[in-house]
Amino acid sequence: LGPRLARLIMSKSANEKQRHNEVARRGRERLNNLIKSLRRVVPWLNTPEMNDCSKVVILEQTVAFLEFQRVQLKVLQQVCKRLHEENASLLSRIQRFPPG
Repeated sequence: LGPRLARLIMSKSANEKQRHNEVARRGRERLNNLIKSLRRVVPWLNTPEMNDCSKVVILEQTVAFLEFQRVQLKVLQQVCKRLHEENASLLSRIQRFPPG
């Protein structure tokens, strides 16, 4: 290979490496910003025990928390539905009484 071709190949390789590093850096930055956002939303992520955890552990714990919250929401929806039905039943009973 001639010196110009060798420099061109090295230059292209360096540019690809630089581009790869930039993509990786942006990915790390996005992940760090996501972790920061999660820490604002999920209070127990700010506990001393969680400060030293890896990002993977933080994400796993957050997923577990969200799954638990989803189950709690379903339970709450069922309770609300039952209360709504009971209220409707009580209202119809009250409306059957004569005024006064």
